[in-house]
Amino acid sequence: MLRMMKFGCQTLLIFYSQVMSKQIKLILSYLILAILLGSCESYLSWTLPNSFLRVSTEQPENISSRSADLHGLIENINDSTVLGDIGFLYSTEPNVSIQDDDYILATGGPEFVAILTGLMPETKYYFRACVEDNGTMYYGKEKSFTTTEAQLNLVSSNSCNSLSGVNTFLSQPGPGPDEWEISSNGYDGSCWYAGGAYGINWVRFQANFTNEGVLRFWIQTFNPGYSNKEPTIYINGSSIGEAEQIEGDQSSWNFMKVESPLISPGNHLIKIEINTGSVYNDISIDEIEFLEYD
Repeated sequence: MLRMMKFGCQTLLIFYSQVMSKQIKLILSYLILAILLGSCESYLSWTLPNSFLRVSTEQPENISSRSADLHGLIENINDSTVLGDIGFLYSTEPNVSIQDDDYILATGGPEFVAILTGLMPETKYYFRACVEDNGTMYYGKEKSFTTTEAQLNLVSSNSCNSLSGVNTFLSQPGPGPDEWEISSNGYDGSCWYAGGAYGINWVRFQANFTNEGVLRFWIQTFNPGYSNKEPTIYINGSSIGEAEQIEGDQSSWNFMKVESPLISPGNHLIKIEINTGSVYNDISIDEIEFLEYD
């Protein structure tokens, strides 16, 4: 009996391989493949409902020296999807991970975006999109971008034609007025003026900085035979250093333009202090510019 069954199988195989036409073989192959694929699809759709969720990290946009817009995409959301947090991991080091690196929440979905701020200029950042579904975190591929060089932009200015809202101090005045006043002999028209100043003298006013920035202004501390003095800048009562010359003439016969050290964001009480030492000076301040980094 076993010999007969073996002989029958061998005969069937010979018939399939030699007698059956190529067309019939092709049809049978397609039928077998369709049955197998149908079974796999049914299995996957019932047992692995979240396996089709895909998170993509898209190209960033609007990259500046301090910020960038991060974009992500969720694909193949199905009825069993329960989305939680949506956002991005980012770092200045590659291979970002949720254990070690910063995280920012995003808005939207399936396309989502987060505006990343407070970045450092000319710095490479790595990031990847991440989406929580049913308590499991899914990640997109890691991408990178480099912030641009920081640019200073003029936000506002003061032509120094009024002392309204400005506190002043004139120490040990010599010949001339006892207080700061408005003079017509500024760098460009009128200016704040303290004649015959001696020792420490200052002007003080409020200013708001939305971003980091600096002050620039023209100053003259006139006394024949002496150079212009670089003033000290105070923010909310604390010195941040001297404003250094960037244009003009050090000779006190002329004006020079100075730039302050970096000023942090915030509403500040700013003081410009000029120490003339033991000599008299005629101090003029004009054309104050408020600049901020983009």
